[in-house]
Amino acid sequence: MTRAVAYFRANIGAVRSARQLVLDRRLLQVALGAFGLDADLDKKFFIRKILEEGISNPRAMANRLSDRRYRRLAKAFSFDAPTGAATGQPGFADRIIDAYKTRQFEIAVGKSDPPLRLAMNFRREIRTLAARDTGDRTGWYVLLASPPMRRVVEGALGLPRQFAGLDIDRQVDMLKSRFGTTIGVSRLSQFADDRKVEAVIRKYLVREGVQDPSTRQPGSTALELLRDSWSDTTGNGAMIESLIESRYRQ
Repeated sequence: MTRAVAYFRANIGAVRSARQLVLDRRLLQVALGAFGLDADLDKKFFIRKILEEGISNPRAMANRLSDRRYRRLAKAFSFDAPTGAATGQPGFADRIIDAYKTRQFEIAVGKSDPPLRLAMNFRREIRTLAARDTGDRTGWYVLLASPPMRRVVEGALGLPRQFAGLDIDRQVDMLKSRFGTTIGVSRLSQFADDRKVEAVIRKYLVREGVQDPSTRQPGSTALELLRDSWSDTTGNGAMIESLIESRYRQ
């Protein structure tokens, strides 16, 4: 990861087009990894189209896809902006690299603790949703359209498999009702309160049978280093942090 980050930091400032980015596999690896799109590394034509169209046009592909990660990717690079790509702006490389490190740490954790990876993802994504200037109901739709986030909320609330087969508006109503009863949340904006997010994560991890943080397990040196770099740039919930401490510190 260190070499990939160093290469990205040294070269991304010279990239001015989507074509340049997708033709450089090492740059593209970090760019996609920052948004959890690692699996698309070989989909160069698709990614180039996403980046070139940007988000200014409501009909742009990134705006039409239900997976909002593509929209965030296109917005971050802004290859369609009249003022030029964002790649040369101060702090751009650092922002992408920080996001890349966070995602890579989650992937490493997920190899041995899938529920913990989902919890970490939920914590990051729910903050973004809570801060979005969008209708509350639309926000719930976005949450339900994200399989990782859906897994966490369904697990935290103990919802049966049949829940996913209900009408989408019925699903939203049920989520708001259950969250209102269990943790006092009826609007997504209330997840700006870290205590509410922590309550959801705790319920999810307990239902998943994640061991108490006091049960220490040895981890790898690689994860130790990843964990340290991740903690420098990411806010953690108390339960997630204690689990990381117990599992990945010798």
